[in-house]
Amino acid sequence: MRKTFYNINCLANSHVKRIIGILMLVSILTTYTCIAQDLSQYGYKKGIVMTGGLNFNTNTYISNNQLNARDPFNWFLSGNVSINAFGYNLPFSFSLSNASKSYTQPFNRIQFKPYWKWIKAYWGSTSMTFSPLTLSGHVFNGYGIELTRNKWQFAAMQGTLREPIAYDAIIKNTSSASFKRTGFGFKGTYRFKPGDEISIIFFSAKDDSSSLNFVPLEANLTPKKNYVGSISVKKKILKKINFQLEYAVSGIVSDLTAATKPTVPSTTFLGGILPQKNNVVFYDAFKGSFGYQGKKYAIQLQYERITPEYQTFGAYFFNNDIRNITIAPTFTLFKGKVNVGANIGVQKNNLDNTKNSTSKRFVGSGSISYTKNKKWSFNTAFNNFSSFTNIRPQFDPLATNNPLDTLNFYQVNSSVNFSINHSFGTKEIPKGVNLNLSYQKASDQQASTQKGTSVSNFITGSIAYNQNFTKKNLTLSGAANINISNAPGIKTIFLGPNLNASTAFLKKLIKTNGGISYNKNISNGQTNSDVWSIRLNCSYAPATAKKTNDQKGDASKVTASKDDVEKKSNKQTTTLIKVKNPLKGQQHISLNMVYMSRLSTAAQQMGISELTINLNWSYSF
Repeated sequence: MRKTFYNINCLANSHVKRIIGILMLVSILTTYTCIAQDLSQYGYKKGIVMTGGLNFNTNTYISNNQLNARDPFNWFLSGNVSINAFGYNLPFSFSLSNASKSYTQPFNRIQFKPYWKWIKAYWGSTSMTFSPLTLSGHVFNGYGIELTRNKWQFAAMQGTLREPIAYDAIIKNTSSASFKRTGFGFKGTYRFKPGDEISIIFFSAKDDSSSLNFVPLEANLTPKKNYVGSISVKKKILKKINFQLEYAVSGIVSDLTAATKPTVPSTTFLGGILPQKNNVVFYDAFKGSFGYQGKKYAIQLQYERITPEYQTFGAYFFNNDIRNITIAPTFTLFKGKVNVGANIGVQKNNLDNTKNSTSKRFVGSGSISYTKNKKWSFNTAFNNFSSFTNIRPQFDPLATNNPLDTLNFYQVNSSVNFSINHSFGTKEIPKGVNLNLSYQKASDQQASTQKGTSVSNFITGSIAYNQNFTKKNLTLSGAANINISNAPGIKTIFLGPNLNASTAFLKKLIKTNGGISYNKNISNGQTNSDVWSIRLNCSYAPATAKKTNDQKGDASKVTASKDDVEKKSNKQTTTLIKVKNPLKGQQHISLNMVYMSRLSTAAQQMGISELTINLNWSYSF
């Protein structure tokens, strides 16, 4: 049986290239032929389904602090309704409060994605992804198509990437003005076998210089053009070795209105295709990885190099002027009880040596986990992140014979984490203890002295105990925390215990939990704050009746007739509209209260008391 599916989010009007338009027309005609043949089945199967919900929240605040007091009362009301009609999704939402109100109706932007067998079409405000270096999730208003047949795959798109934004003479914001930008592209892939494939990508985007009537000189805004070509290869060897790479070249025309002048042909493979102008600049990028996957160990090697100023108009944001080399081995020992992992990398910028400073970063991290049995487990992790910066004077040639005119600056950030988990007790009363320790060191040092000029140490520790009385639906827990930070000129200690309890009533329809905690903050030997807090939460979720169509009766035991068997085999239903009954929705009510008391100290002369009460009601169907 043929099936056709639709998803609607946005609608747009844009011109299409002839070849893409022809392919789109064939796809749509084929799809609608399928609809004509199976419309009745499609409607009966999908039907109309409506879901949604409401949420009402109030917040009451009482405090003796008149300086930073919040509003004593706030309320919020929000809701949403989503109607799925034969595969089309129509979402609506709104929100109201005593401070503001808003209404959202996303249906004014539509996305149409019909597909049938190996043909898939895009229409409206949609997005496609060819690769991270070319077209990567940029939203466009236009058309697209994907054809997947046997070992071949072809994808193409055309549309408006950015609408024109006129210069606002009132606010004089030149950064918001932009030309209309349109683009098109295609991707062809051939798969030799699973894991082995080769792809070729081409993408182009161009600004329309006539889309803006006025552009001020101070805006520094010119119409641009971008050509991007890419080739990628994936290969798998002996089911254990795999590698993949992508090489891309991007040409940027910074000003389409500039005079055309011949230049030296580019050395990139797109140099003979792109028009040669005096303001055309070519950039390239490379990404590759090599990996081996064994039974007890694996290793992954990655290399990435993106030249300065590389960009593509098919992506919103792009990191450039960067080179990364990373190696990541993992091991499994002693029948899976011990797992070891590491990640070591080197990162460098200023690849063309045109900047006044060059930074190198060394990243090293590792982890070891040991699971002795179901009761004991140990975990440790460490990392050593460091960066090296070489700052040269602005007139570098004048300082080549004087090494004191340069500055070599190191930054080191090391940390170690350790945790122990122990479970004990009985099945009726399980218990557990957890211990966490963490140490972090951050330092800055100059290469000429090799001494830390700014060193900070951070120590964090916590121990927690929990006990669960399963038959009584009661859980008790307690914990103690301490944090010590020692930075230049200041030493801070933050510590305190806390106790918590939770239980449930009426077949777990009502759930409550509460706790009390105390926190003390000491800075350079002086108490900054003493804070007591009490928390109480209560929630109620009434049970909902089961749907009648889910209940089994005696009629289910009757032998089905031949007609019934045929109808069942055709997967036909007798209900076209499947609207959920809102009266059978799920409700949830919760009350949360927090009381906090800050005692008076030498640093804080006046004590502060605060009470916050939050009431929430939610309903979904």
